[in-house]
Amino acid sequence: MIQPRAPIPVLFLLVAMVSASAGESTSDSRPVVSGIVIKGLRKISEEAVRKRIGMRIGEPYNPSQADRDFLTLWNFADNKFPFTNITINPLFSDAGVVVEYQFRERPTVVGIQYEYLEDGQPTTYHVLKPRHYAGTGTLVRAPFNEQEIAKAVEGIRLSYIKKGFTDVSVDTRVSPAASEPESYPERVVVTFLITEGPRRVVKKVRFIGNTAFSDRELLKHLRSSEMRDVYTDGVDIDGWLHYENELARAVEIFYRSRGFLDATVSVGEPGLAPTVVENPYWVLLLEITEGYRYRIGKVSIEGNKVIPSDKLMDILRLHDFPYYSQDTEDILRAVLTQRYGDDGRVFSNVRAKPVFHDDCSVDITFSIWEDAIRKVRLIEPRGNRITRDDVIRREFALKPGDTYDRRLLQRTMENLAHTRFYKMVYPRPFPVGDDEVDLMFDITEGDFGKFSLAGTYVTGQGFLGTLALRWDNFDLFAPRKGFRGGGQQFELSLDRGSIDRVQLNFVEPYFLGYPVSLGFNAYDKTLTAGREYTEERTGAKLSFGKRSSLSRYNRRFLVSSVYVERQDVGISEIDASVDPGHPIWSEEGRFTLASLGGSFELDFVDRPQLPTSGWRTKLWGEVDGLVAGGEKEFLKYGASFGAFVPLFKTSSGADNVLSFKVQADWAEPFGDTLEVPVYERYTAGGIFTVRGYDYRSLGPRYPDDPSGDIVGGNFRFIGNVEFLFPLVPEHWIGVLFFDAGNVWADYEDFDPDDIRTSIGFGFRIEPLGLLPITLFWSRTLNDQPGDETEVFSFSLGTWF
Repeated sequence: MIQPRAPIPVLFLLVAMVSASAGESTSDSRPVVSGIVIKGLRKISEEAVRKRIGMRIGEPYNPSQADRDFLTLWNFADNKFPFTNITINPLFSDAGVVVEYQFRERPTVVGIQYEYLEDGQPTTYHVLKPRHYAGTGTLVRAPFNEQEIAKAVEGIRLSYIKKGFTDVSVDTRVSPAASEPESYPERVVVTFLITEGPRRVVKKVRFIGNTAFSDRELLKHLRSSEMRDVYTDGVDIDGWLHYENELARAVEIFYRSRGFLDATVSVGEPGLAPTVVENPYWVLLLEITEGYRYRIGKVSIEGNKVIPSDKLMDILRLHDFPYYSQDTEDILRAVLTQRYGDDGRVFSNVRAKPVFHDDCSVDITFSIWEDAIRKVRLIEPRGNRITRDDVIRREFALKPGDTYDRRLLQRTMENLAHTRFYKMVYPRPFPVGDDEVDLMFDITEGDFGKFSLAGTYVTGQGFLGTLALRWDNFDLFAPRKGFRGGGQQFELSLDRGSIDRVQLNFVEPYFLGYPVSLGFNAYDKTLTAGREYTEERTGAKLSFGKRSSLSRYNRRFLVSSVYVERQDVGISEIDASVDPGHPIWSEEGRFTLASLGGSFELDFVDRPQLPTSGWRTKLWGEVDGLVAGGEKEFLKYGASFGAFVPLFKTSSGADNVLSFKVQADWAEPFGDTLEVPVYERYTAGGIFTVRGYDYRSLGPRYPDDPSGDIVGGNFRFIGNVEFLFPLVPEHWIGVLFFDAGNVWADYEDFDPDDIRTSIGFGFRIEPLGLLPITLFWSRTLNDQPGDETEVFSFSLGTWF
């Protein structure tokens, strides 16, 4: 007869009850802890240890609790007072168990020493000094820690490797400090034993087997910015021997991208230059087997129905690609794909099939699958946590309902980049049905605000300290979002030095939702540089602007603006040495100026910062008069034109640019005002007009002789020609320049013989935007008696 079985849950319950009962009987049989003994402590108090152990007198002894105590004590205070050893020993007796905790604390490192070895023997000669080593400064006055010592050893090794000592070896020796015992010292000294080995800096590279390209061409490739950063650790020569295989691979890629598909480059045995003994360097040998050069043969296109083959062949421009490489094939495929994207066939696919022949010619057949013309159904930004959607959408050149156009997508990307609101923008097209496409823009937002402290020195103007708070993506009406994400610009700055100024700037680029900008500027400033008096200005300016696009695909704008400005001007503290007949005396006191002005600008440059092609021209005018509430009546107006001509590209793809700029400015009184106020006249000279001449040193003088003071004039003409060449693209720009210009009392006094000229060279440096520096060395070509000249001029701003 089959007996019924108990349900499984009941069996589990019975087993648990039996186990608990057994546990209680076992617990009752264990010896009781009768005492706890702490030994070996030096710096740590016994009370601190007892608080952290779970063993208790009067409770049964539990080995598992001893294990838990070990782990707790080993991680005592997050290793703030680490131990090198902990043992927990139970001492059994008839009275119970005495648990003994034995500690061995880590010694404190009280000193670091360095010993240098050569062939295992001590030497006093070493190239690097302890100040060059990374990771050793934090060891002193800290507990001895094997992991930290190992990090310091690796830091020393890397310091040497970066300097070319690739065979360096670093060992350590730990010894008791003076008067400390050998067995258990409380203080120790760590000694790093360093064998530097030879310095394997490659200052020369020899090529063997190259006939298609000269040594100079190959070296120029290796010295390009990308190669220098990747392979030579930023040095200005050819690199460390540590990167020998990478350098060989770089030359091999250079050959294969130019048609030598079978080229191989191997590293020969490097040699130590025999002429330098104290500071030897290495000569790297690269052995090149060029092989045959493959040329493009017959090119054909198949599968195309919408665009004729002859038109596609025209846009390939095969005469620019005589030799075959994988890079060339990829470029040609991209050209065809982009052509279809321009027509809205966004998902068209182009495949290339190369056929190699014995005569080293390569025929290429491009097979095309033509997508249908697609319209944009939906455009959505994603990832913008703070920035409002409408701030992003207003930069879109493509709109829902438009036919997809790759050129408009590129224009959209440029518009978003020029705002400088976003670190990264990545478009993702998704097909919808047979004739539509959705566009998603993955956006990573940039920094919204920047607090800066700057120290600036401009030759002729002196030192200027600036404290500024700036938001490039400000939102006046979003306090809950930290005033962020509205696409507005806000800046509050405080300047002290040769110019004392408090200034507030605000710009709303889409006022009331319309593509019209609203700007507001309020300021209070005091100027003394280049003057024999103190000039104070307090005022505010309200402006409206409109930027109208003149092209769907290219950056072509008409920028117009109007503004109204009112300011209170005070002239005081005129130098006592100024002649009583000087016109500045008639300006002493306070006056109100009220201005109405406007401008038109055609902006056809390829990008707003550091343009490489295109041109700009601007016309502007301003009327100051009694109608707006001012006390002076005069006109100011001017025109400027600038052009940028790309000459050639560097091996890294950066442009060398020739730029031209001319500007002319006029001023003239009207009504009851007989002369334009001195403080509104034009001057020239200095780093921003005619270099080589001191700031505000060119222009009419009083009295009219070389010893007179500059009083400025009503007509100014400035011309600049610059050759801009990249040293580090977009960070270090070299400049060769020619400047010309001067200021005349009136336009009728203009005389070409009065034009001052200068030449020179310099740098514009903005390393990662942190340290804007402008330096120029100038030589005047036709300075006259009384002209104040300067050889060196610079503007330096240090950002913290």
